[in-house]
Amino acid sequence: MNFNGESLESDVYTFNSCNTPTSFDAPYRITSTSTTITIGWNSPADDGGCPILGYAVFRDDGAGGDIINEVNAVNDPLVRLIPTLNELTVTNFVAVTGSAIRFKVTAYNMEGSTDSQFSSIILAGPPLAPTLMPTLIDDLTDDTMISVSLPLIPDSDNGNSAIISYELLCDDGLGGDFRSIGGFSPISLVTEYTITEGIERGRTYRLIYRTLNGAGWSDYSPTLYALAATVPSAPPAPTLISSSGTSIKLGF
Repeated sequence: MNFNGESLESDVYTFNSCNTPTSFDAPYRITSTSTTITIGWNSPADDGGCPILGYAVFRDDGAGGDIINEVNAVNDPLVRLIPTLNELTVTNFVAVTGSAIRFKVTAYNMEGSTDSQFSSIILAGPPLAPTLMPTLIDDLTDDTMISVSLPLIPDSDNGNSAIISYELLCDDGLGGDFRSIGGFSPISLVTEYTITEGIERGRTYRLIYRTLNGAGWSDYSPTLYALAATVPSAPPAPTLISSSGTSIKLGF
């Protein structure tokens, strides 16, 4: 406006009274197989003041490259346009089974976008459940201890990821809960155990085991039932009670 009058109005400028969402935690593995990975994530704790409009999920190439490949489909409307989405199954892998794939999630609002932290998830499934029960080592088992060995898992059953632990579990000999004997924390590739703690003479103990790879734990093996007992001790020598020319009478 000047002494000649008012000017025409300017163009309208629209702005958002908000910021981009805050960074948020890395996505996590829900399930996986040798060809798919299902991931989940939590929304940013602060949406920046404008509602979350949607997400995009990105991965690397499984060989350490940048995390720039949008999963399943570029600009996938089934991901980008669903603000409540917090889980996605990824299928379009070209990486070798057993590779570690890095993932990140991008959250969008009207002001822009923010990336999550990244996570690394192995393209593999958990091992198959062992088909054999633990093996009782008779020579090392008696009424004070129980010794077992754990059959090794063949590569065909390892879920396409190397086995990194064998866990043995045993109950209390009375049908109670199982307790871990070894291989859970810390993980271990030990496959032979001698149990002495908590062993009571005459009880029958249940023993099972499972295996761990980079994708998780297998189900449990069949159950071994082990009796905490040993053969009877040798009896004393018999004693002669009487004898004749045709018979002998012994006592014991």
